[in-house]
Amino acid sequence: MTDRAGSVTGGNGGLAGAAPNSRGVIEGAFLLLDTLREAGEAGLSQLARETGLPKASVHRLLRQLCDLGAVEQREGRYCIGPHLFWLGQSWRPDSALMAATRSPLQRLAQATGASIGLGVWAHGQATIVRGVPGEVATRVQMGPGLVWPWCTAAAKVLLAWDSPSRRGRDGGLTAQEAEEIRRNRVAFDREEVLPGVACVAVPIMHPAKDVPIAVLAALVEPAQSLSRLAELLHRTGDNVTSSLPALGKGA
Repeated sequence: MTDRAGSVTGGNGGLAGAAPNSRGVIEGAFLLLDTLREAGEAGLSQLARETGLPKASVHRLLRQLCDLGAVEQREGRYCIGPHLFWLGQSWRPDSALMAATRSPLQRLAQATGASIGLGVWAHGQATIVRGVPGEVATRVQMGPGLVWPWCTAAAKVLLAWDSPSRRGRDGGLTAQEAEEIRRNRVAFDREEVLPGVACVAVPIMHPAKDVPIAVLAALVEPAQSLSRLAELLHRTGDNVTSSLPALGKGA
């Protein structure tokens, strides 16, 4: 966050002297919102310290965000407000992808007993957009809007096609690991993330390009055959890709 704060406060004197509609003010507001999202709730001093913004600027931005309903103040501390929640509900992934995966994910969950998740890149995060609960549902949440950590098989599948700088910074994915995932189109997690839970993840590929548009993940008890599960996921992913010819006409 320090680097981002520097771009907001540096150069022309920072937020303290910025015009009300300047890009610096907008960046500062989003920096505060990002910090609150990570912290859950925080006080004025903590927000100034973690963002690197002047305390007076933080106070002014928080007051404006509270007026808009984007932030709430509770006993001297701040948290994300209801307006941002409702705005977030309006975000939707590609409608064709969602339509094409609805029935296949249900059938996959019924056939395997696995908890099935569909994820996409959203603002630099591996974000779940559809989840079907299975045998590990009590230990792993799979709801829309939740984010897979970088260390998971699902996030690694998406990172494998990303830039080397992103892979190294966020996921710790080596060039060799990324190449193996791209070659085999699968990533495994054998209880490395959560004891008692194994995961298989495969990409859903773009119909016209050698890049993934989504990731399909299955979470199961470790005793299950992960190689057999990978075959089923690949088959499902390929079927979804073949049903999305419209995407091939796009960018």
